[in-house]
Amino acid sequence: PSGDARLQATRKAAERARYVAESLVPVFGRRARRMAEAAGRVQDVLGEHRDCAVTRELLAGPALASLTDPDDRFVLGRLHAREQARSERLRDDYARLFRAADRKALRRWM
Repeated sequence: PSGDARLQATRKAAERARYVAESLVPVFGRRARRMAEAAGRVQDVLGEHRDCAVTRELLAGPALASLTDPDDRFVLGRLHAREQARSERLRDDYARLFRAADRKALRRWM
C-alpha cells in the first residue's frame, strides 16, 4: 500500500490503542490515561493527514478535470501544493508524536 494508506492503517491502530487504554483507566489510573492521550495525539495528527490526502486526491482528479481555464488550473495547483506541504508537516509531527507514544515509560504498566 501507499504511504498514505499505511498511515491510515496506523491511525486506525492508534484509535484502537486509545480505546483500550481509556477502558483501562479505572484500573490503572494515570498511567493508562497518559497512554490514551498519547495514542489520541497520534490518531489526531494522522486524521488531519488523511484529510490532506483526500483533498489532494480531489484537487488532482475531479476538480482538475472539470477546469479548462489555465488561471483556474494554476490556482488549483497552488492549493494542491499547499496541501502537500501541510501533509509533509503532519508526517513530521506524526513521527515526533509516535516516538513520544512509543516510550517504554508509557508502556511499562501494560
